[in-house]
Amino acid sequence: MPHAAGAPVVDVVGVQPGMSWDDATATVMCSNPLLVVSPENGRGFSIQSYGQKIRQGFNATIAKPQVERTGRQIMAEMQRDAMARGMNARREDLQPGEVKWFVGTMGVPGDERVLSAARKERPADGQDMTVQAVEKALIGKYGEPTQRQDAGDGRLLVTWAYDPLGRRIGETSPLYRKCMGAADPDAGVNLTPDCGIVVSADLRPKRDNKALVEYMMVGVVDMGGGYKRIAATEQALRQADQQRRAGEVERASKNAKGPTL
Repeated sequence: MPHAAGAPVVDVVGVQPGMSWDDATATVMCSNPLLVVSPENGRGFSIQSYGQKIRQGFNATIAKPQVERTGRQIMAEMQRDAMARGMNARREDLQPGEVKWFVGTMGVPGDERVLSAARKERPADGQDMTVQAVEKALIGKYGEPTQRQDAGDGRLLVTWAYDPLGRRIGETSPLYRKCMGAADPDAGVNLTPDCGIVVSADLRPKRDNKALVEYMMVGVVDMGGGYKRIAATEQALRQADQQRRAGEVERASKNAKGPTL
């Protein structure tokens, strides 16, 4: 999608709000030949769909080789997972060199559009990146951030926020603390008509060297546009359902023989 001169940069590796489902999936898969896209059916916004199936997003993860496991091995893995959860152990969802995505979409069936996109990357072994270098690259792409927060323990949060008219939100704006996005593919997003597009970056350092990045997460969400699109989708689905019911009544009035009394 071409970028208009002077407009803010709001894509994550080419994926940005407003893209069609097909364009978004193609862009994600082209970013890494090992990625596999799958529709996400377990999360999304609660809307009245009137029986229609709406694709509210998709995941993209690195394809894994299929490994045959015995029942005993499966049970042992389940026990290890349960013990790790009980001990609040840190679990790695990405191996070195892997990436994962979640792209949120909304629209009537066949016209779903991107509301949000988030990507998480773990650098490959031997390809470490410094937090400073990644922050510099982010600013080089997205410009000066509207917020920069050292979240403690070496973690860095960076935000680029815009109002519904595409204007940069400054510190004096009442929207400064309200328009916050989400960089983590596993996190939900908030929508409000008061905000525009928000880009967020979350840099997590290595435990043994806080100057190096262990995970880099970048996300974008159209808070105002997404809010409007959900409302427009519900209205379109409601109108389609009303037309369906009206058509059924009309056909019944023409074709029915009448009751047997």
